[in-house]
Amino acid sequence: MITVMYVGNPLMGDDGIGPAIARALTGAPDEPVPLSSTHREPQSYGFPGIELVDGGTSGMELLPAILDSEELILLDAVSVAGAKPGDVVVLEGDQIPRLRSTKLSPHQVGLLDLLSAAKLMGYDPSYLAVVGVVPEKAELGVGLTPVVEAAIEPAAETLKNIISQRQ
Repeated sequence: MITVMYVGNPLMGDDGIGPAIARALTGAPDEPVPLSSTHREPQSYGFPGIELVDGGTSGMELLPAILDSEELILLDAVSVAGAKPGDVVVLEGDQIPRLRSTKLSPHQVGLLDLLSAAKLMGYDPSYLAVVGVVPEKAELGVGLTPVVEAAIEPAAETLKNIISQRQ
């Protein structure tokens, strides 16, 4: 089973890219993704063998969903050296800086702490990846910048390709 967990805050500009990629995956890019979290039954949205989980801006309460996942793909805004706003980024396995101090994402403390805590608890997924888009502006404000909005479909296609390869 592949768990696709999207995180982000749509009220913080480009930080809302994770939920936007999830909406594109469901085929309803203009509709909100119905909430599905560790407290509700995850949804597969027509993709057999995946669970789509809303991580929102949550923290440690996501740990059970992470520990229960055989394969985990995180959708988020990411910042990496050499990438420019709107670039689609895929980090897999050891490419994900679990314990580095370099800022990876606006949710870095939560995500990196969660992945580190899960690893300390023996979590060793068969596959772990982050699919994200480099934000231009992650500050208070509703909506994505045009350059990041243009990256939604390419990021969703990248995600679909990864899912297809993993199934």
